[in-house]
Amino acid sequence: MKLKRIFSVISHLFIKIFSKLDWLLISFSALCVGFGLVFIYSATRSMSDRYITVQLVAIAIGYVAMLVMANIDYEFWMKIWPVVFIVCIVCEVFTMVFASSRNGNSAWINLGVVSIQLSEFIKIGFILSLTSHIALIKEKLHQLRHVILLFLHLLFFTGLIIIEGDLGQSLVFLFVGIVILFAAGVKKRYMAGAFLLAVAMSPLLWRFLSLYQQKRIIVGFDPFIDPQDSGYQAIQSLTAIGSGQLYGKGFLEGVRAQGSMLPEKHTDFIFAVAGEEFGFIGAMLIVFLLLILLLKILYTSMTVKNSQSGSLICVGVFAMICFQSIENIGMCMGTLPVVGITLPFFSYGGSSVLSALMSLGLVLSVSKHKKVKPLTFYDG
Repeated sequence: MKLKRIFSVISHLFIKIFSKLDWLLISFSALCVGFGLVFIYSATRSMSDRYITVQLVAIAIGYVAMLVMANIDYEFWMKIWPVVFIVCIVCEVFTMVFASSRNGNSAWINLGVVSIQLSEFIKIGFILSLTSHIALIKEKLHQLRHVILLFLHLLFFTGLIIIEGDLGQSLVFLFVGIVILFAAGVKKRYMAGAFLLAVAMSPLLWRFLSLYQQKRIIVGFDPFIDPQDSGYQAIQSLTAIGSGQLYGKGFLEGVRAQGSMLPEKHTDFIFAVAGEEFGFIGAMLIVFLLLILLLKILYTSMTVKNSQSGSLICVGVFAMICFQSIENIGMCMGTLPVVGITLPFFSYGGSSVLSALMSLGLVLSVSKHKKVKPLTFYDG
């Protein structure tokens, strides 16, 4: 009888954990990280087996974290958003004090065996805190003083990331915040005013950037301006993708994927590895998988019933993955500045893949803990 009762409890727990999950979203995320492992293995085969081991461990932890996030009602995080906010700020300050510097970017905490990038996880906290802030003043969203406070909330997080020297992540925070505010219904005149103010302040912000960051931005739109230095990575990436043509050179056969001509080929330039060895077909497979994932997240945001906060969380995750994907692929194609952003789910990086899977856990929580209504495109 005791065994039967234990079995019953375990079965009930198992059903509770895995019921009402969006298995389509989970399946496509698994496809993304699966193909990512193939590309990472190719890019790091001549370097060390350690990269694949670290990525596998991060993915395993990521899916456990995803299930945990999915089974915690997202409204719990909304209720304790001040705690989430404070933890994020503490992590930012900790990073600024103790992080090691790479190319003027002080974003990694060295733990000896591995390094972690706390800003990857702070993005999740930022989405939760900004969404909670909006929910707190939803009846006063049209008032200018509350809109200003929301923009200050956004700029506070973005500013701390800029101080770290992480231009890429600061752009992610800025884009995610603007998309959330727009989706929340902040009036267009306030959005336009913020845009004009940003344009007016851009010369000051430009002077705040390091020379290295300025060169990255300028050369990003035409890497051939400085082909031997700032434009080198983009040119090598573009050459690798072009040489793959339609079907690619074959797995483990890429010249730049297997050589040392393409720096950061396993992280920022994993898309170039896929393009060289698997050609246009492989590159489009990445785009297709990310597009399906994004559309599924957007669909979830549009079908949440009577919960603006749940919808905005999904919008924030959508904006985060969308911006990072476009920026990463754009810099690999030599059309956008190289600002050090990984390709979600595909690039090597424990912090990157772990935070991406945790963010999907939030989307799963929204879809699991709230009833949804059928999506209609015509009313009346």
